[in-house]
Amino acid sequence: MAGTIKKLLDGRYRAQYTSGSGPSRIRHTKTITSRRLAQTWLLDQEQANRSGNMRMIRNCYFVDYFKTWYKLFKAPIVSAATKITYKLTYQHMKALISTVKLVQLNRTLLQSVFNQLGQLYSKETCRKHAIQVKACLANAQYDGLIQRNLMHGVVVTGNEEHSRNDNNKYLSGDDFLKIRNYLFKRSYGPKDANYLILAIISATGARVGEIIGLKWEDVDAKRHQLRIQRSYDSAARKIKTTKTVNAVRTIPLVDDAVRLLCSWHDNVKWGTDFIFASNEKRLPKASNVNSAFHTLQRHLGIEAIHSPHTLRHTVASLLVARPELDVTYVSRLLGHSNPAITQRYYLRVLPGEHQKEDAVALNTIAL
Repeated sequence: MAGTIKKLLDGRYRAQYTSGSGPSRIRHTKTITSRRLAQTWLLDQEQANRSGNMRMIRNCYFVDYFKTWYKLFKAPIVSAATKITYKLTYQHMKALISTVKLVQLNRTLLQSVFNQLGQLYSKETCRKHAIQVKACLANAQYDGLIQRNLMHGVVVTGNEEHSRNDNNKYLSGDDFLKIRNYLFKRSYGPKDANYLILAIISATGARVGEIIGLKWEDVDAKRHQLRIQRSYDSAARKIKTTKTVNAVRTIPLVDDAVRLLCSWHDNVKWGTDFIFASNEKRLPKASNVNSAFHTLQRHLGIEAIHSPHTLRHTVASLLVARPELDVTYVSRLLGHSNPAITQRYYLRVLPGEHQKEDAVALNTIAL
């Protein structure tokens, strides 16, 4: 309570309540016959002040509320890459509803906003916007600014022309083998860290940042195991924790991956704990790994439309396609937060590998 009570010489009580801060600070004072009445007056003042503040917030523009919420609750904890997605959400909201107040929001208006976004951007982009707007409104609901989360029931669509189809998300089985065979058979010198990172990704399905952040202590050559326990954020240029708690994991390594890492250790190691640090002790940038992968695709006669993350998607799909591997195990191997994520993204057939299924389907229909 932003108030005080003082007993006066004549036996009465002076209650003082302060609202606002800085130059706009206002002190309210009242002399009352009993302490109990003074306390009641202070509570009334506080309630009135809180109601006034809530009215002021409800009447602010939603984009301003979103920006403030992001800075307070999200900016201190999310990665540099995720910050970019929040800023994009803010920019898109500002472009469409810059003058709409929080109190004026309703489901119809939000559905109209996401219908417009769905015509311009991919469904994945719109989905991220929806998640962030919904989280922001959940905060407003928790604080009593709105009665319910207005994003409930809002349908999110996307422009298929801007959506990445499976041909972009996954390599065909033949192209994946071509890339992996090349990476496993080539020799690696001091300037080839980006290609060795690609080789390890193709052998583990790990994230790019997880491989860049590896230290020699994470490699158990005797047991053919790799321990993932940190990641490198190229945008912020710093080591950070893994994406989720479950992303801390141990991955089995194939013989070729162990051989390449051991050779790199014996011939190229720069005297630093990090496997892929340069002689200046700098870690590779994810963008440079991406450029190297595009160069490799062109070299092998593959259309250069895939990112290194495509290797992870492809490995994941190959694992999920194996009936003897439980999806829970695959989820743990990939470092997903839960098996539902694995099923959602990878429970599908690889491009170029569906001919047998087509034949079975036609024979079934023919019966």
